[in-house]
Formats: sequence, structure tokens, C-alpha cells
Amino acid sequence: DRIVRYVHRPAGSVWGLAPAHELELRPGSGPRHLTFHPTEPLAFLIGELGSTISTLGVEPRTGDLTLLSTQSTLPNGADSASLGADVRVHPNGRFVYASNRGDDSIAVFELSAERQLLELLAHVPSGGRGPRALALHPSGRSLLVANQLSNCVASFSIDPETGTLEHSHTISGISQPASLAFCEAP
Repeated sequence: DRIVRYVHRPAGSVWGLAPAHELELRPGSGPRHLTFHPTEPLAFLIGELGSTISTLGVEPRTGDLTLLSTQSTLPNGADSASLGADVRVHPNGRFVYASNRGDDSIAVFELSAERQLLELLAHVPSGGRGPRALALHPSGRSLLVANQLSNCVASFSIDPETGTLEHSHTISGISQPASLAFCEAP
């Protein structure tokens, strides 16, 4: 239940990494995945065990993290057996997406520019079971969801003004997808 930042040891010392800063989190939160905002000194962290998303301040000089806020990624009344899995920030920096395994949903958040806090906009069905990984297209126009337990990848279009997701299609027959990435074709 902590995030540790490491630095390379100085030249001439033993090769390796040395811990430089540690952020302790609420016991039982289970930090799983962290991603950085494209332009602001912020990061977003999924707590797997608590199905939470935390907004973290990033000290620009050192990279040290401070906890700004934490909130649930689940809808009210959702099954407590759900686990947080992945988090992605839209290229425009206004929207954040988080996946919930068990509830099988994508939580859509908007970043409040004034307060640097997340506001929940919607929960959208993930298009399958066990949404393990998310991938945002670099253009910000689409989101892919690896639904590991239903052997499919669901594609969603993104409204760039509102951040809302609309299911566009599903590719089935992919054995237990657990990771996604966009790459440029040759």
C-alpha cells in the first residue's frame, strides 16, 4: 500500500536503483496502475483492492508524489467483489477513464481545472467481462477495452467535448486479452 520512487545510484557506486521517495496509502488500497497527466503536475492511481482512483500531485523538481484525493470508481450499490484494473488520461487532459473488473464497467471522470479534482461523469458497461486493460488512441477519438474473461476487445468512440463513450464494435475470439497498446503501422 505504497508507491516508491527510485533513482539511479550515482556513478562510482554500486550499480542499481535506490529508493528516493515513498508515499504511503490507505491500508488495503492495493495500488495497481499509475499514469501521468499530459501537461499538469498530476498523476492518477488505481487502487485495485479498494476500487478507487486517487489524484496525486507531482512535485515538478523531484517527482515526489502527494495524495490530493481518493474516490470510488464503482457505481453506488455495486458488488464489493469488484477490483480496479487500469486508468488512462485522455490526450486533452480533461478526461480520465478507469476500469472495474467484477462490475465490468468503465468509470468516466472529468478533471476540474480549478481544483484539480476528478468529477464522476458516468459508468459505461465495458462490453464484456473482466476489463483488465484500457488503451486510448493517441488522437483521443477511441478507447479499447481488453475484456479478459469474455475473450474480446471492445472498441468505444469518444466524444472529445464531453468525454462520453459510445460502444462501436467488439472483436471476439482473442484469448484472455490482458494488455493493449496502439502502434504505428509501417
